[in-house]
Amino acid sequence: LRKRKTAKKGVESFLPKGSGWNQRWFTVEVIKTHNEDENEDLDNKSNLVLCYYNTRTSLEPKGWVSLEDVIAIMPIISSKFEFLVCTTRRDYFLRTKYAIQYNMWIAGLKSLCNMPLEERIEWPKCLGPIPTTYSS
Repeated sequence: LRKRKTAKKGVESFLPKGSGWNQRWFTVEVIKTHNEDENEDLDNKSNLVLCYYNTRTSLEPKGWVSLEDVIAIMPIISSKFEFLVCTTRRDYFLRTKYAIQYNMWIAGLKSLCNMPLEERIEWPKCLGPIPTTYSS
């Protein structure tokens, strides 16, 4: 079962993704999962994920990545406002239009993944405090 809950304000936007640079709506969400083989205490788990949708109003994601599977988030120095999200299964090339989005995504994702920030990347102060955990 899946219930869409968007994470902290600011950690969502349109981003071009991949080799064809298809524009997708990205957001950090909590996905509720149900596993019938586990005991009752573990039946409903919350998992922080990076989801991407065809449009902002799409109800079902085109895909998603558990933040637990993210092993690196790296700026692509040779390209303006592009960064790489590396997971245990595949890599996601993402691009933003503006520096504020670029900083928001890298700083926000690294914070949620408990990764250190580079000195040149800062969470945009206009978005309030940097997200460190999910809050509804």
